Parts: sequence; structure tokens; C-alpha cells
Amino acid sequence: MSNKNYIISQGHCRHLGATIEKDGVNFAVWAPDAAEIDLLLFDAVDDDSPYVVHLSSTVFKSTYFWHVFVHNIGAGQIYAYRVTKTVDSPQAQSQAEEINKILIDPYGKRVLFPDDYKRFLPKDEKLAFKYAPKSAVINVDEYDWGIDTFPHHSLENTIIYEMHVKGFTADKSSGLSDEIRGTYKGLIEKIPYLVELGITAVELMPVYQFDEKDARPNMDNYWGYSPMAFFSVHEGYSSDKSIEGPVKEFRDMVKALHRNGIEVILDVVYNHTSEGDENGPSYCFKGFDKDVELLDVRTVGEFSRGHIDGFKNIPVDELRERISEIEKGKPVYLICQSGLRSYIASRILEGNGYETYNFSGGFRFYDAVVNDRALIQKRDCT
Repeated sequence: MSNKNYIISQGHCRHLGATIEKDGVNFAVWAPDAAEIDLLLFDAVDDDSPYVVHLSSTVFKSTYFWHVFVHNIGAGQIYAYRVTKTVDSPQAQSQAEEINKILIDPYGKRVLFPDDYKRFLPKDEKLAFKYAPKSAVINVDEYDWGIDTFPHHSLENTIIYEMHVKGFTADKSSGLSDEIRGTYKGLIEKIPYLVELGITAVELMPVYQFDEKDARPNMDNYWGYSPMAFFSVHEGYSSDKSIEGPVKEFRDMVKALHRNGIEVILDVVYNHTSEGDENGPSYCFKGFDKDVELLDVRTVGEFSRGHIDGFKNIPVDELRERISEIEKGKPVYLICQSGLRSYIASRILEGNGYETYNFSGGFRFYDAVVNDRALIQKRDCT
């Protein structure tokens, strides 16, 4: 157990994730079926005895969001969550197998791995604490962007170079030192080569944190299409492994590319995660709610239906005919771009006995990714 004594207060859910504020950090996470939840505060990435902030009072819950403010901590604090009890409802019962799993923050800006990280954790609590991945508080405002802006090339004048960040410079033929080959910093060193080719935009294959152990036995995940945390940059591509190092190095890369007239496009996959199906681990999304139905009502007149680990596209005109594909007994959360589409989808679903909830404000998740300067300068993100 940590020797530190922490002071807590109610907090809020205005911002999800860990947000640095005056005198401390606000933690907020979406966990609709949780009746009790722990915030785990670690002294080190391999700490096996975290300080446990147990939340059970409704003071710390606003609808489906749990929140708490921890005083006198800041950037660098290592943390995780753990759902310890679910609400008494039919749809929450399927969460029982996920109880007491150590979970990283879906909105966290940094994922840390102990040296002997385990994709599937042992049942012993202390060993699970030690080997689990963890999140870290990052001060996203502490960076000097200067006069940085993205280059605004017209589409007809755009020449895109799609690249794997590691693969681009990993080979000795890149001419770079061992320390920076295959990293964001290594990419910076090769910008003159891109300029010489006439490149106006780089499309980076997945650079958010993915699970390198999500692969067949004795193999590693190389390509990155196995997202673990959408708001954290991949540590493996950074030459600086300090807590805030990957975020800073990634931003340095983006700023350097912009300075040389090159835009940055991210390749992002939303239709599955590294937790996979029912046979995969639970260390993030599934641990907070593995059975939620997500309906993504799109401008092109389609909606996506799926669990955390998969999506299916169905034209909205076929919604009435194919509505049986959406399992009843589970809440359906609508992520809508317009009020009209939300209204239409809600009327169809509720008229057929489904319980629906709306996330107001449009594609907040997608918008956050697209507009976060640490990730991409308001460009394409597909």
C-alpha cells in the first residue's frame, strides 16, 4: 500500500479522462453498469500495492459517468480503474466476469507497460497489479507549438506518402543511429527525403497505442491495427520512453512536418480493439461495458451496429426490416451527427421496444481525435 495520503472530492464529468486542474487532477470515466468502482493510484509502473480510492456513493456518479477529484497530484501520476460491483439489472449481469479487472483509461493520454507485461493477468491480485498496463496523467497543454499550422494543400495538389512509422526508418539503410531508427524522431531526420520526393502529406499507419502482444504465439503485432487506447500515442515508436516522452516526440514530429509543408493524416481503425472477442483479455473497453450496443448514425444515411469489438453497416432504410439484428435487453447508445438522424433512429428503435440513449453534441469521440493537435491538424482521419 502506498504511504501517501490522498485528499479527494466530488469531481465532475465535464471532461472524460484525467484532466489536470488547479490543485489536482479530475478523473472521469464512462461505466454505466458499475455500482462501485476503484481508482487505483500507483507509485511506479510495476507497483503491486496501489492506493485504492473506492467510489460507491452517488456523489461520485452522474448518470453513467463516475468521477472524482484527487488533490495535490499532477502530471506523471500513474493510475488505473477497477469495477468492483455492477448494478442489479439483467444487462449488467453479463459484466460479472469482468469484475475486478484492472483497466486502463479509455480517454487516457499515455499507456505504460511494466517490463514483464502480461496480456492475460494472473489471478493473484498483487501479481495482477504488477503486470497490468496502466495509464498516466499527461499535461496536454504543456507544449510550445509556436506558430505551427498545417499547410492547407488543395486535394488536386496533394501527394500522399503512406508509411509505417517504424518500418520507414527501421532498416540500417536509413542511415540513422540505432537509438532513433523506427521512431518519430527518426522520421523527423528523413523529412528532407520526403521533401525531395515532392510529398505534401504523410498518411501514418496506426500510431495510437496498440498491443504488440495481440498476435499469434511467438509473434508480435507489427502493423498496429489492434487499438488499445485511441488517445495515447504508441510508445514503441518513441525514442524517449519517459512518461511524457512519446507525446512530446510525436508533437515534435508533427510540428517538423508542418514546418516543411507536409500535412499529417492518421489511419485509424474503430471497428475492433485489441481486446478482441469473448476470448480476448479485458483491460479497457470491455471492462467498463462489454455488451453495449453502439449506433453511429452517419451523414451518408447509414448506421453502424456492433459491440466494442465489431461493427456492421446497415442502410437506414433497412433499419425496420433488419432491426432484429440488434439484441434486445441491452441499452442502445446513439452517437449522432444531427438531431434529425437521432430522432429518426430513436423513433424506430423505441417503437420496437428498445431502450435508447443519445450522446449529444455529435461525434464527440471522433471530433476529439480529429481536432486534437497532438494527433492531427484537423485533416482527414480515416
